[in-house]
Amino acid sequence: MRGFKFAGKHSSEYHILVTNISRSILPPLTEKTVNVPSRSGGYFFGTEIGMREFQVDITISGKTDTEMMETFRDIGVWLRWDEEQELIFDVEPTKTYFSYLTGSTDLQTVGTTGFATLRFLCPDPYSYGPLIESPVITSSPVEVKVEGKEKTYPVIVANFKENSTYFSMATKDQYIHIGNPEGLDQITIPPEEKLFDDEMISTSGWTSFTNVDQGSVQGAITPDDWSFVASDYGKGSEWHGPALQKMSTTSAKHFRLEAMVGFYSISQMEMGRIEFYLLDSNGNVVGKLALMDAWVGSESTKIEARAGTRDDGHYFANTAGSMSYKKKTTYVKKKVRGKTKTVAQTQTEEYGQYSDFYGKITIERIGPVWKAQLIRLSKLFGLEVATSRVEFRWVNPDIDQYNAPVSGVAIHFGQHSTYQVVPSMYCSQLTLKKINPITTIAIPEIIEKGDEVVIDCEVGSIYKNGTVWLSELNMGSQYLSLEGDSINNLAYQPANKCEMKIYHRGRYL
Repeated sequence: MRGFKFAGKHSSEYHILVTNISRSILPPLTEKTVNVPSRSGGYFFGTEIGMREFQVDITISGKTDTEMMETFRDIGVWLRWDEEQELIFDVEPTKTYFSYLTGSTDLQTVGTTGFATLRFLCPDPYSYGPLIESPVITSSPVEVKVEGKEKTYPVIVANFKENSTYFSMATKDQYIHIGNPEGLDQITIPPEEKLFDDEMISTSGWTSFTNVDQGSVQGAITPDDWSFVASDYGKGSEWHGPALQKMSTTSAKHFRLEAMVGFYSISQMEMGRIEFYLLDSNGNVVGKLALMDAWVGSESTKIEARAGTRDDGHYFANTAGSMSYKKKTTYVKKKVRGKTKTVAQTQTEEYGQYSDFYGKITIERIGPVWKAQLIRLSKLFGLEVATSRVEFRWVNPDIDQYNAPVSGVAIHFGQHSTYQVVPSMYCSQLTLKKINPITTIAIPEIIEKGDEVVIDCEVGSIYKNGTVWLSELNMGSQYLSLEGDSINNLAYQPANKCEMKIYHRGRYL
Protein backbone atom coordinates (compact mmCIF):
# COMPACT_ATOMS: atom_id res chain seq x y z
CA MET A 1 0.00 0.00 0.00
CA ARG A 2 1.49 3.31 -1.08
CA GLY A 3 1.14 6.63 0.69
CA PHE A 4 -0.44 10.04 0.19
CA LYS A 5 0.44 13.73 0.02
CA PHE A 6 -1.36 16.28 2.21
CA ALA A 7 -0.72 20.03 2.42
CA GLY A 8 2.28 19.66 0.14
CA LYS A 9 4.07 16.96 2.19
CA HIS A 10 4.21 13.24 1.54
CA SER A 11 3.46 10.67 4.23
CA SER A 12 6.86 9.04 3.64
CA GLU A 13 8.53 12.14 5.13
CA TYR A 14 7.11 10.99 8.48
CA HIS A 15 7.98 7.29 7.99
CA ILE A 16 4.29 6.42 7.74
CA LEU A 17 3.26 3.00 6.45
CA VAL A 18 -0.24 3.17 4.97
CA THR A 19 -1.89 -0.21 5.51
CA ASN A 20 -5.37 0.55 4.17
CA ILE A 21 -7.44 3.29 2.54
CA SER A 22 -11.22 3.01 2.86
CA ARG A 23 -13.41 4.93 0.46
CA SER A 24 -16.79 4.52 -1.23
CA ILE A 25 -17.47 4.25 -4.96
CA LEU A 26 -19.55 7.44 -4.74
CA PRO A 27 -20.10 10.04 -2.03
CA PRO A 28 -23.36 9.68 -0.07
CA LEU A 29 -26.40 10.24 -2.30
CA THR A 30 -29.68 11.63 -0.96
CA GLU A 31 -32.72 11.44 -3.20
CA LYS A 32 -35.03 14.43 -3.64
CA THR A 33 -38.66 13.29 -3.73
CA VAL A 34 -42.08 14.83 -3.26
CA ASN A 35 -45.13 12.92 -2.03
CA VAL A 36 -48.49 13.99 -3.44
CA PRO A 37 -51.73 13.38 -1.48
CA SER A 38 -54.09 10.78 -2.97
CA ARG A 39 -51.36 9.47 -5.24
CA SER A 40 -49.37 6.30 -4.81
CA GLY A 41 -45.63 6.84 -4.45
CA GLY A 42 -44.14 10.22 -5.26
CA TYR A 43 -42.07 12.22 -7.71
CA PHE A 44 -38.31 11.84 -8.02
CA PHE A 45 -36.29 15.05 -8.58
CA GLY A 46 -32.79 13.66 -8.68
CA THR A 47 -30.17 13.29 -5.97
CA GLU A 48 -27.98 15.50 -3.82
CA ILE A 49 -24.31 14.57 -3.50
CA GLY A 50 -22.89 14.64 0.01
CA MET A 51 -19.35 15.03 1.31
CA ARG A 52 -16.74 12.39 0.60
CA GLU A 53 -14.72 10.73 3.36
CA PHE A 54 -11.51 8.72 3.36
CA GLN A 55 -10.27 6.57 6.24
CA VAL A 56 -6.54 5.94 6.13
CA ASP A 57 -5.03 3.31 8.45
CA ILE A 58 -1.39 4.04 9.27
CA THR A 59 1.45 2.40 11.16
CA ILE A 60 4.48 4.14 12.66
CA SER A 61 7.51 2.41 14.10
CA GLY A 62 10.32 3.93 16.14
CA LYS A 63 13.51 2.70 17.72
CA THR A 64 12.21 3.80 21.10
CA ASP A 65 8.86 4.76 22.61
CA THR A 66 10.07 8.37 22.84
CA GLU A 67 11.02 8.49 19.17
CA MET A 68 7.67 7.06 18.16
CA MET A 69 5.77 9.66 20.20
CA GLU A 70 7.88 12.52 18.81
CA THR A 71 6.99 11.34 15.30
CA PHE A 72 3.28 11.31 16.12
CA ARG A 73 3.52 14.86 17.44
CA ASP A 74 5.21 15.95 14.20
CA ILE A 75 2.41 14.26 12.27
CA GLY A 76 -0.15 16.16 14.35
CA VAL A 77 1.45 19.50 13.42
CA TRP A 78 1.48 18.49 9.74
CA LEU A 79 -2.17 17.39 9.58
CA ARG A 80 -3.98 20.07 11.61
CA TRP A 81 -5.31 22.95 9.49
CA ASP A 82 -8.20 25.39 9.69
CA GLU A 83 -9.04 25.13 5.99
CA GLU A 84 -9.03 22.45 3.30
CA GLN A 85 -5.69 21.31 1.91
CA GLU A 86 -4.75 19.34 -1.18
CA LEU A 87 -4.95 15.57 -0.69
CA ILE A 88 -3.36 13.31 -3.31
CA PHE A 89 -3.11 9.53 -3.07
CA ASP A 90 -0.21 7.72 -4.70
CA VAL A 91 -2.63 5.34 -6.46
CA GLU A 92 -4.12 8.36 -8.30
CA PRO A 93 -1.27 10.89 -8.58
CA THR A 94 -3.12 13.11 -11.08
CA LYS A 95 -6.27 13.50 -8.96
CA THR A 96 -6.46 16.14 -6.22
CA TYR A 97 -9.06 16.29 -3.43
CA PHE A 98 -9.54 19.26 -1.11
CA SER A 99 -9.82 17.90 2.39
CA TYR A 100 -9.23 18.37 6.10
CA LEU A 101 -8.58 16.00 9.00
CA THR A 102 -11.62 15.35 11.15
CA GLY A 103 -12.73 13.24 14.10
CA SER A 104 -10.62 11.42 16.64
CA THR A 105 -7.14 10.11 15.94
CA ASP A 106 -6.90 7.50 18.67
CA LEU A 107 -3.47 5.92 18.93
CA GLN A 108 -2.86 2.29 19.79
CA THR A 109 0.66 1.12 20.56
CA VAL A 110 2.36 -2.24 20.69
CA GLY A 111 5.92 -1.84 21.88
CA THR A 112 7.57 0.82 19.71
CA THR A 113 4.93 0.57 16.97
CA GLY A 114 1.85 2.75 16.83
CA PHE A 115 -1.42 2.37 14.89
CA ALA A 116 -4.00 5.04 14.06
CA THR A 117 -6.80 5.81 11.61
CA LEU A 118 -6.92 9.20 9.92
CA ARG A 119 -10.28 10.48 8.68
CA PHE A 120 -10.16 13.01 5.84
CA LEU A 121 -13.40 14.81 4.96
CA CYS A 122 -13.90 16.49 1.56
CA PRO A 123 -16.71 19.12 1.59
CA ASP A 124 -16.26 19.22 -2.20
CA PRO A 125 -16.73 15.55 -3.14
CA TYR A 126 -15.04 15.89 -6.53
CA SER A 127 -11.42 15.28 -7.37
CA TYR A 128 -9.63 17.51 -9.84
CA GLY A 129 -7.11 16.80 -12.55
CA PRO A 130 -4.19 19.07 -13.48
CA LEU A 131 -4.82 22.58 -14.75
CA ILE A 132 -5.43 22.59 -18.53
CA GLU A 133 -4.60 25.80 -20.41
CA SER A 134 -5.99 26.31 -23.90
CA PRO A 135 -3.93 27.77 -26.74
CA VAL A 136 -4.48 31.47 -27.42
CA ILE A 137 -7.94 31.88 -28.98
CA THR A 138 -8.21 34.60 -31.64
CA SER A 139 -11.43 33.76 -33.50
CA SER A 140 -15.02 32.74 -32.77
CA PRO A 141 -16.59 30.17 -32.57
CA VAL A 142 -14.09 27.84 -30.94
CA GLU A 143 -13.98 24.20 -29.85
CA VAL A 144 -12.61 23.38 -26.39
CA LYS A 145 -11.71 19.82 -25.38
CA VAL A 146 -12.59 19.29 -21.72
CA GLU A 147 -10.99 16.62 -19.56
CA GLY A 148 -12.67 14.76 -16.70
CA LYS A 149 -15.92 12.84 -16.38
CA GLU A 150 -18.11 15.53 -14.82
CA LYS A 151 -19.27 19.03 -15.67
CA THR A 152 -16.59 21.62 -14.94
CA TYR A 153 -16.52 25.40 -14.56
CA PRO A 154 -13.81 27.25 -16.50
CA VAL A 155 -11.81 30.39 -15.91
CA ILE A 156 -11.94 32.63 -19.00
CA VAL A 157 -9.18 35.20 -19.50
CA ALA A 158 -9.69 37.84 -22.22
CA ASN A 159 -6.95 40.36 -23.08
CA PHE A 160 -8.18 43.31 -25.12
CA LYS A 161 -6.33 44.82 -28.08
CA GLU A 162 -8.87 47.65 -28.50
CA ASN A 163 -11.42 49.54 -26.45
CA SER A 164 -14.85 47.91 -26.22
CA THR A 165 -18.29 48.66 -24.82
CA TYR A 166 -19.04 45.00 -24.08
CA PHE A 167 -17.89 41.38 -23.89
CA SER A 168 -20.04 38.27 -24.19
CA MET A 169 -19.56 34.51 -24.41
CA ALA A 170 -22.05 31.68 -24.97
CA THR A 171 -22.35 27.91 -25.11
CA LYS A 172 -25.29 26.16 -26.78
CA ASP A 173 -27.57 26.84 -23.78
CA GLN A 174 -25.84 29.44 -21.57
CA TYR A 175 -24.49 32.94 -21.99
CA ILE A 176 -22.72 35.64 -20.01
CA HIS A 177 -22.86 39.26 -21.13
CA ILE A 178 -20.97 42.30 -19.80
CA GLY A 179 -21.79 45.85 -20.90
CA ASN A 180 -23.73 46.79 -24.05
CA PRO A 181 -22.94 47.03 -27.77
CA GLU A 182 -23.20 50.55 -29.18
CA GLY A 183 -26.29 51.53 -31.19
CA LEU A 184 -26.25 53.25 -34.57
CA ASP A 185 -27.24 56.60 -33.07
CA GLN A 186 -24.80 56.45 -30.17
CA ILE A 187 -21.21 57.52 -29.79
CA THR A 188 -18.61 55.79 -27.65
CA ILE A 189 -16.30 57.50 -25.20
CA PRO A 190 -13.70 56.09 -22.82
CA PRO A 191 -14.96 56.32 -19.23
CA GLU A 192 -11.38 56.99 -18.10
CA GLU A 193 -8.20 58.43 -19.57
CA LYS A 194 -4.77 57.82 -18.09
CA LEU A 195 -2.87 60.99 -17.23
CA PHE A 196 0.10 58.80 -16.41
CA ASP A 197 0.72 55.13 -15.72
CA ASP A 198 4.08 54.58 -14.04
CA GLU A 199 5.58 51.09 -13.57
CA MET A 200 7.88 52.48 -10.86
CA ILE A 201 11.16 51.16 -12.27
CA SER A 202 12.80 54.56 -12.86
CA THR A 203 12.75 57.97 -11.17
CA SER A 204 12.92 59.69 -14.55
CA GLY A 205 10.16 62.32 -14.63
CA TRP A 206 10.04 62.51 -10.83
CA THR A 207 11.16 65.55 -8.87
CA SER A 208 11.62 66.45 -5.22
CA PHE A 209 8.67 66.93 -2.83
CA THR A 210 8.90 68.28 0.71
CA ASN A 211 5.37 68.84 2.06
CA VAL A 212 4.71 65.60 4.01
CA ASP A 213 2.49 65.35 7.09
CA GLN A 214 4.14 65.65 10.52
CA GLY A 215 7.62 64.86 9.31
CA SER A 216 10.68 65.73 7.32
CA VAL A 217 11.87 64.59 3.90
CA GLN A 218 15.20 62.78 4.07
CA GLY A 219 16.90 59.80 2.52
CA ALA A 220 16.32 58.40 -0.96
CA ILE A 221 13.95 56.37 -3.11
CA THR A 222 15.77 53.80 -5.23
CA PRO A 223 13.78 51.70 -7.71
CA ASP A 224 14.57 48.01 -7.78
CA ASP A 225 13.70 45.88 -10.79
CA TRP A 226 9.97 46.30 -10.36
CA SER A 227 9.01 48.88 -7.71
CA PHE A 228 9.84 52.04 -5.75
CA VAL A 229 11.38 51.35 -2.33
CA ALA A 230 13.13 53.52 0.22
CA SER A 231 16.87 52.83 0.30
CA ASP A 232 17.51 55.42 3.04
CA TYR A 233 15.14 57.02 5.55
CA GLY A 234 17.54 59.52 7.06
CA LYS A 235 17.19 60.39 10.76
CA GLY A 236 14.72 62.29 12.92
CA SER A 237 12.63 62.29 16.09
CA GLU A 238 9.29 62.17 14.23
CA TRP A 239 8.33 60.77 10.84
CA HIS A 240 11.15 60.99 8.31
CA GLY A 241 11.90 59.49 4.92
CA PRO A 242 12.17 60.16 1.17
CA ALA A 243 9.53 61.68 -1.12
CA LEU A 244 9.18 62.39 -4.86
CA GLN A 245 6.45 63.91 -7.04
CA LYS A 246 5.31 63.44 -10.64
CA MET A 247 3.17 65.90 -12.58
CA SER A 248 0.95 65.57 -15.64
CA THR A 249 0.46 68.24 -18.29
CA THR A 250 -3.31 67.68 -17.97
CA SER A 251 -5.54 68.32 -14.95
CA ALA A 252 -8.58 66.29 -13.92
CA LYS A 253 -11.58 67.57 -12.01
CA HIS A 254 -12.93 64.03 -11.78
CA PHE A 255 -10.09 61.60 -11.10
CA ARG A 256 -8.96 58.27 -9.68
CA LEU A 257 -5.54 57.38 -8.31
CA GLU A 258 -4.63 53.68 -8.23
CA ALA A 259 -1.53 52.37 -6.46
CA MET A 260 -0.27 48.78 -6.36
CA VAL A 261 1.46 48.42 -3.01
CA GLY A 262 2.90 45.93 -0.57
CA PHE A 263 3.05 46.50 3.19
CA TYR A 264 4.43 43.56 5.22
CA SER A 265 5.58 43.54 8.83
CA ILE A 266 7.70 40.86 10.48
CA SER A 267 7.70 42.12 14.07
CA GLN A 268 5.08 43.88 16.16
CA MET A 269 7.78 46.38 17.14
CA GLU A 270 7.90 47.89 13.63
CA MET A 271 6.36 51.13 12.35
CA GLY A 272 6.16 52.66 8.89
CA ARG A 273 4.05 54.45 6.33
CA ILE A 274 3.64 54.78 2.56
CA GLU A 275 1.71 57.88 1.48
CA PHE A 276 0.38 59.33 -1.76
CA TYR A 277 -0.42 63.05 -1.96
CA LEU A 278 -2.77 64.40 -4.64
CA LEU A 279 -1.41 67.65 -6.08
CA ASP A 280 -2.85 70.54 -8.10
CA SER A 281 -0.98 72.18 -10.97
CA ASN A 282 1.04 74.30 -8.50
CA GLY A 283 2.07 71.32 -6.37
CA ASN A 284 -0.37 72.12 -3.54
CA VAL A 285 -1.91 69.19 -1.68
CA VAL A 286 -5.51 68.36 -2.68
CA GLY A 287 -5.87 65.08 -0.76
CA LYS A 288 -4.02 62.04 0.56
CA LEU A 289 -4.11 58.24 0.52
CA ALA A 290 -1.88 56.18 2.83
CA LEU A 291 -1.14 52.88 4.53
CA MET A 292 0.44 53.23 7.94
CA ASP A 293 1.49 51.18 10.97
CA ALA A 294 1.78 53.72 13.78
CA TRP A 295 1.63 51.33 16.75
CA VAL A 296 4.39 49.51 18.57
CA GLY A 297 3.30 46.13 19.93
CA SER A 298 0.64 45.47 17.28
CA GLU A 299 0.66 44.56 13.59
CA SER A 300 -2.08 47.05 12.74
CA THR A 301 -1.94 48.60 9.30
CA LYS A 302 -4.48 51.38 8.81
CA ILE A 303 -5.72 53.12 5.69
CA GLU A 304 -6.00 56.90 5.59
CA ALA A 305 -7.97 58.76 2.92
CA ARG A 306 -8.38 62.50 3.13
CA ALA A 307 -9.87 65.34 1.12
CA GLY A 308 -7.82 68.52 1.50
CA THR A 309 -4.70 69.18 3.57
CA ARG A 310 -3.86 68.00 7.07
CA ASP A 311 -4.76 71.44 8.49
CA ASP A 312 -8.16 71.91 6.83
CA GLY A 313 -9.04 68.51 5.38
CA HIS A 314 -11.62 65.82 6.07
CA TYR A 315 -10.62 62.19 6.75
CA PHE A 316 -13.24 59.85 5.30
CA ALA A 317 -11.10 56.77 5.99
CA ASN A 318 -8.87 56.46 9.03
CA THR A 319 -9.03 52.91 10.37
CA ALA A 320 -7.16 49.65 10.84
CA GLY A 321 -10.40 47.70 10.47
CA SER A 322 -11.36 44.98 12.89
CA MET A 323 -8.75 43.71 15.35
CA SER A 324 -8.09 40.07 16.15
CA TYR A 325 -5.74 38.00 18.26
CA LYS A 326 -4.14 35.22 16.30
CA LYS A 327 -1.72 32.49 17.11
CA LYS A 328 1.29 32.89 14.89
CA THR A 329 3.20 29.65 14.35
CA THR A 330 6.76 29.53 13.12
CA TYR A 331 8.82 26.43 12.45
CA VAL A 332 12.45 26.26 13.49
CA LYS A 333 15.11 23.57 13.39
CA LYS A 334 16.30 22.47 16.82
CA LYS A 335 18.41 19.73 18.29
CA VAL A 336 16.20 17.33 20.28
CA ARG A 337 18.07 14.49 22.01
CA GLY A 338 20.90 14.80 19.55
CA LYS A 339 18.70 14.85 16.44
CA THR A 340 17.57 17.81 14.35
CA LYS A 341 13.82 18.28 14.58
CA THR A 342 11.38 20.80 13.12
CA VAL A 343 9.71 22.39 16.14
CA ALA A 344 6.57 24.53 16.03
CA GLN A 345 6.66 27.72 18.12
CA THR A 346 3.35 29.49 18.73
CA GLN A 347 2.69 32.94 20.19
CA THR A 348 -0.41 35.13 20.37
CA GLU A 349 -0.23 38.43 18.49
CA GLU A 350 -2.63 41.28 17.72
CA TYR A 351 -3.44 41.85 14.07
CA GLY A 352 -5.41 44.49 12.22
CA GLN A 353 -7.70 43.61 9.34
CA TYR A 354 -5.37 45.17 6.77
CA SER A 355 -2.07 43.74 8.05
CA ASP A 356 0.35 42.00 5.66
CA PHE A 357 -1.25 43.72 2.69
CA TYR A 358 -0.60 43.29 -1.00
CA GLY A 359 -2.97 44.78 -3.52
CA LYS A 360 -4.43 47.99 -4.86
CA ILE A 361 -5.43 51.11 -2.96
CA THR A 362 -7.41 53.85 -4.68
CA ILE A 363 -8.81 57.31 -4.08
CA GLU A 364 -11.19 59.14 -6.38
CA ARG A 365 -13.43 62.18 -6.66
CA ILE A 366 -16.45 62.49 -8.95
CA GLY A 367 -18.32 65.71 -8.29
CA PRO A 368 -18.88 65.98 -4.52
CA VAL A 369 -18.37 62.23 -3.94
CA TRP A 370 -15.02 61.00 -2.62
CA LYS A 371 -14.22 57.29 -2.48
CA ALA A 372 -11.31 55.16 -1.35
CA GLN A 373 -10.82 51.43 -1.77
CA LEU A 374 -8.48 48.84 -0.32
CA ILE A 375 -8.38 45.70 -2.50
CA ARG A 376 -6.37 42.69 -1.34
CA LEU A 377 -5.04 40.53 -4.19
CA SER A 378 -3.84 36.94 -4.46
CA LYS A 379 -2.96 34.44 -7.18
CA LEU A 380 -5.58 32.40 -9.08
CA PHE A 381 -4.35 30.23 -11.95
CA GLY A 382 -1.27 32.46 -12.05
CA LEU A 383 -3.44 35.60 -12.26
CA GLU A 384 -3.88 38.31 -9.65
CA VAL A 385 -7.47 38.53 -8.45
CA ALA A 386 -9.16 40.33 -5.57
CA THR A 387 -9.87 38.30 -2.44
CA SER A 388 -11.35 41.14 -0.39
CA ARG A 389 -12.44 44.69 -0.98
CA VAL A 390 -13.28 47.53 1.43
CA GLU A 391 -14.76 50.84 0.25
CA PHE A 392 -15.06 54.18 2.04
CA ARG A 393 -17.38 56.89 0.69
CA TRP A 394 -18.04 60.50 1.60
CA VAL A 395 -20.29 63.11 0.01
CA ASN A 396 -18.88 66.60 0.48
CA PRO A 397 -21.74 68.93 1.50
CA ASP A 398 -19.76 71.98 0.28
CA ILE A 399 -19.20 71.61 -3.48
CA ASP A 400 -16.83 74.60 -3.47
CA GLN A 401 -14.44 72.97 -0.99
CA TYR A 402 -11.74 70.37 -1.82
CA ASN A 403 -12.56 70.68 -5.54
CA ALA A 404 -9.24 71.77 -7.08
CA PRO A 405 -8.34 69.78 -10.24
CA VAL A 406 -5.62 67.19 -9.73
CA SER A 407 -2.48 67.29 -11.89
CA GLY A 408 0.05 65.11 -10.08
CA VAL A 409 0.98 62.75 -7.25
CA ALA A 410 3.72 62.59 -4.63
CA ILE A 411 4.90 59.37 -2.96
CA HIS A 412 6.51 59.23 0.49
CA PHE A 413 8.01 56.40 2.56
CA GLY A 414 8.29 57.09 6.29
CA GLN A 415 10.05 55.75 9.39
CA HIS A 416 9.10 56.99 12.84
CA SER A 417 11.96 58.16 15.07
CA THR A 418 14.39 55.28 15.66
CA TYR A 419 11.79 52.51 15.73
CA GLN A 420 12.31 49.52 13.51
CA VAL A 421 10.85 50.32 10.12
CA VAL A 422 8.41 48.00 8.35
CA PRO A 423 10.87 46.04 6.18
CA SER A 424 8.71 45.58 3.09
CA MET A 425 6.96 48.71 1.84
CA TYR A 426 6.85 49.26 -1.90
CA CYS A 427 4.82 50.60 -4.82
CA SER A 428 4.97 48.65 -8.08
CA GLN A 429 2.53 50.71 -10.17
CA LEU A 430 0.95 54.15 -9.93
CA THR A 431 -1.83 55.31 -12.25
CA LEU A 432 -3.62 58.66 -12.31
CA LYS A 433 -6.82 58.70 -14.36
CA LYS A 434 -9.20 61.35 -15.58
CA ILE A 435 -12.84 60.20 -15.30
CA ASN A 436 -15.19 61.33 -18.08
CA PRO A 437 -18.88 61.94 -17.28
CA ILE A 438 -21.23 59.83 -19.42
CA THR A 439 -24.05 61.54 -21.36
CA THR A 440 -27.34 60.03 -22.56
CA ILE A 441 -26.19 59.87 -26.19
CA ALA A 442 -22.90 58.22 -25.34
CA ILE A 443 -22.20 54.63 -24.40
CA PRO A 444 -19.11 54.05 -22.28
CA GLU A 445 -16.17 52.00 -23.45
CA ILE A 446 -16.06 49.95 -20.27
CA ILE A 447 -13.00 47.99 -21.45
CA GLU A 448 -9.81 49.69 -22.58
CA LYS A 449 -6.94 48.50 -24.71
CA GLY A 450 -4.61 46.46 -22.48
CA ASP A 451 -7.33 45.49 -19.98
CA GLU A 452 -7.56 41.91 -18.77
CA VAL A 453 -11.03 40.55 -18.02
CA VAL A 454 -11.24 37.31 -16.01
CA ILE A 455 -14.51 35.38 -15.66
CA ASP A 456 -14.20 32.76 -12.91
CA CYS A 457 -17.17 30.49 -13.47
CA GLU A 458 -16.28 28.24 -10.53
CA VAL A 459 -16.49 30.88 -7.80
CA GLY A 460 -18.96 33.04 -9.75
CA SER A 461 -17.08 36.31 -10.10
CA ILE A 462 -15.67 38.68 -12.71
CA TYR A 463 -12.45 40.68 -12.46
CA LYS A 464 -11.03 43.52 -14.52
CA ASN A 465 -7.30 43.95 -14.05
CA GLY A 466 -7.51 41.97 -10.80
CA THR A 467 -10.40 43.93 -9.26
CA VAL A 468 -13.89 42.48 -8.74
CA TRP A 469 -16.05 43.88 -11.54
CA LEU A 470 -19.73 42.95 -11.38
CA SER A 471 -21.34 46.33 -12.03
CA GLU A 472 -21.62 45.78 -15.80
CA LEU A 473 -22.93 42.19 -15.69
CA ASN A 474 -26.27 41.93 -17.51
CA MET A 475 -29.32 40.35 -15.90
CA GLY A 476 -29.96 36.85 -17.22
CA SER A 477 -26.27 36.04 -17.50
CA GLN A 478 -25.08 32.65 -16.26
CA TYR A 479 -21.60 31.50 -15.33
CA LEU A 480 -20.73 28.91 -17.95
CA SER A 481 -20.28 25.19 -17.38
CA LEU A 482 -18.53 22.80 -19.77
CA GLU A 483 -19.32 19.12 -20.25
CA GLY A 484 -16.56 16.75 -19.20
CA ASP A 485 -14.87 14.27 -21.55
CA SER A 486 -16.24 16.04 -24.62
CA ILE A 487 -15.66 18.86 -27.08
CA ASN A 488 -17.56 22.03 -26.17
CA ASN A 489 -18.48 24.72 -28.69
CA LEU A 490 -18.25 28.35 -27.55
CA ALA A 491 -18.74 31.71 -29.23
CA TYR A 492 -17.64 35.14 -28.03
CA GLN A 493 -17.83 38.79 -29.07
CA PRO A 494 -16.21 41.12 -30.00
CA ALA A 495 -13.82 38.51 -31.41
CA ASN A 496 -11.83 41.11 -33.34
CA LYS A 497 -10.94 43.08 -30.22
CA CYS A 498 -9.56 40.49 -27.82
CA GLU A 499 -7.56 37.30 -27.43
CA MET A 500 -8.57 34.62 -24.97
CA LYS A 501 -7.40 31.64 -23.01
CA ILE A 502 -9.63 29.17 -21.21
CA TYR A 503 -8.42 27.31 -18.12
CA HIS A 504 -10.11 24.30 -16.55
CA ARG A 505 -9.46 21.29 -14.37
CA GLY A 506 -11.15 18.00 -15.13
CA ARG A 507 -13.58 16.92 -12.40
CA TYR A 508 -14.18 13.34 -11.27
CA LEU A 509 -16.46 11.69 -8.69
